[in-house]
Amino acid sequence: MTASKLISILATLPGNATVVSNSGWECDPTDIGGIYYCKETNAIHLTQGGDFENDHGYKPCKDLTYKCIYNYVNEKENEK
Repeated sequence: MTASKLISILATLPGNATVVSNSGWECDPTDIGGIYYCKETNAIHLTQGGDFENDHGYKPCKDLTYKCIYNYVNEKENEK
């Protein structure tokens, strides 16, 4: 993901939200495949995988709701 794309996506979310990374245990840099927002905690989650909305739902905390803001799988499908 380019910086300009990330900035344009983040600009649509609350400016006082915290940003966290949930990319896993990799030792090397990974691309951002998904961006999720949790209104209850006012947190933006950047993930390596972007297929959570389609496959098994992104739920790092089962009691909270996460809205998919960006999903690379959907972007790839829209390019077809």
